[in-house]
Amino acid sequence: MVICYTEQGTATSTVRTSVLSYSDYISRPEDHSSVVRFDKDEREKMCRVVIIDDSLYEEEETFQVLLSMPMGGRIGDKFPGAKVTILTDKDDEPVFYFGDVQYSVDESSGYVEVQIWRTGTDLSRPSSVTVRSRKTEPPSADAGTDYVGISRSLDFAPGVNMQTVRVVILDDLGRPVLEGIEKFELVLRMPVNAALGEPSKAMVSINDSASDLPKMQFKERVYTCNENDARVVAMIYRSGDVQHRSSVRCYTRQGSAQVMMDFEERPNTDVSIVTFLPVVGASF
Repeated sequence: MVICYTEQGTATSTVRTSVLSYSDYISRPEDHSSVVRFDKDEREKMCRVVIIDDSLYEEEETFQVLLSMPMGGRIGDKFPGAKVTILTDKDDEPVFYFGDVQYSVDESSGYVEVQIWRTGTDLSRPSSVTVRSRKTEPPSADAGTDYVGISRSLDFAPGVNMQTVRVVILDDLGRPVLEGIEKFELVLRMPVNAALGEPSKAMVSINDSASDLPKMQFKERVYTCNENDARVVAMIYRSGDVQHRSSVRCYTRQGSAQVMMDFEERPNTDVSIVTFLPVVGASF
């Protein structure tokens, strides 16, 4: 027979009757309780060491299993002890990921907010991740023209599971140009004390159809005229990207004033269309 016992290394041991939290394995003491007995003709026996599966994320850790006090034989010179390595449990490792894979924002909104989540069974340690913007392939939205590029490190304190990042969207107010939907990407990089989950990339779509699409409206809400003026001119104003041809129907609807008795009708048909020609190189 021989005693098979453990010796602590970077891994932390505990005795069987104590609380198991923050321990990695149950120790085998160097005494009679750790004796391994070989019967006649037996060549192999198990020396069992219980490994504790907790929810804490830990790097690789080691301990030693040793033999001592042999009876009826001696300890061999080749392997009098063995090193045991407890591998990292990836299921306990926190992961970073975006709250969504796609975000949409109007060009006039000023910014878009994106959520970065940290989840896992063990959020007891601080960790960090870097959020960066980059062009799509093929290129679409441009940093400095359509949005303000970012490269920001997010620090997560113990227990924190979500942070919000704000990316500034640039509006071409001075010279509106209808560009259609333009896109750029946000990516997660360089996690510390955590890993990257999915999605680790998010697409941001900038839509300028609400802000830059040409808009046509009356310049005033109310127009007043005298009966002997013969006509009233209601000015239609066009804003947005005026480098395109635009048109709109301008028609009348009777109220207390009656068609033919008080005014000549403009019907709600194509004969009442007002057309705006493109203004190329216009200055706004």
